[in-house]
Amino acid sequence: MDLILQAALQSLISALAVAVAAFVGYLLKGLAAAGLAYLKTKLSATQLSFVKEFASTMVRALKQSPTYQEFTNADKLGLAIVQITQFANEHGITLGEAEVRDIIEEQVQIMKSQLYPDFARILEG
Repeated sequence: MDLILQAALQSLISALAVAVAAFVGYLLKGLAAAGLAYLKTKLSATQLSFVKEFASTMVRALKQSPTYQEFTNADKLGLAIVQITQFANEHGITLGEAEVRDIIEEQVQIMKSQLYPDFARILEG
């Protein structure tokens, strides 16, 4: 009887060890997936920040450089869209035209608030 009990106990311990190992593996897989999702989000935020920094430089150059003084606002916008889209593509970042326009508009508003602080206060109400 002792041998049967011992064999049953060993089988139970082995089964429990396998169950614990499977559970730990499942948890680690979930943590890895969550970590990867966070990394993708963080990378996307970093990439977006990278494009916004370039857009800021582009917007300021188009506004302040004598080279572009003869350009209309529509011409400047078109040039900015092309340049920012090309920059993003060169760095493996895919953006649609609407997204690029939104980024440009944001950078224009930031520039205006920095160049014309009174204008920013009027907009804020």
